[in-house]
Amino acid sequence: MREEHFGISIVEMMSAGLIVIAHSSAGPKTDIIGAANELVGYLAQDEQTYTKFVIRAMNQYDAQDHKLMRENARKHVVDTFGIEQFNRKFV
Repeated sequence: MREEHFGISIVEMMSAGLIVIAHSSAGPKTDIIGAANELVGYLAQDEQTYTKFVIRAMNQYDAQDHKLMRENARKHVVDTFGIEQFNRKFV
């Protein structure tokens, strides 16, 4: 979704270990996928890049890379949006 303010569904998908393809704008770009130090998902700008990433996510030749991406995504979600982070930032 373009200009999604945050994207809790993106965080939930990453936490579940799914390969995430989100629009390269707003929350996904600045707070979630784009804020990670490692590759945790794909950010697409237009139909061509969405298509490229969907095909890439479905192909087996990137299986090892995608396994690492899913692990990175889960760690990123816990480190950035987990209970400990929430409690520390809330107070």
